[in-house]
Amino acid sequence: MTGHGNFDYSGESAIITGATKGIGRGIAESLAQNGANVAINARTAEDIDEVVSDINANSEGKIVGIPGDVGNKADIENLVEVAIGEF
Repeated sequence: MTGHGNFDYSGESAIITGATKGIGRGIAESLAQNGANVAINARTAEDIDEVVSDINANSEGKIVGIPGDVGNKADIENLVEVAIGEF
């Protein structure tokens, strides 16, 4: 991860789309390492599962992976509903 922060996001929750690579993954990692509950999203479950495992190994917050296409309204609604249910 690039950059470091000393923030306390305990009890906070976030949904991060495009979270299996690049900036999205960095944001998800940073939030989780600082105590946030994070729902990560990408199109493929395989990519998500790997990232969830990696982040969970080094973080304080709860991580869930929710596959879906943010260009699809039903997938967006599912993403939000699952995240709310988990956190």
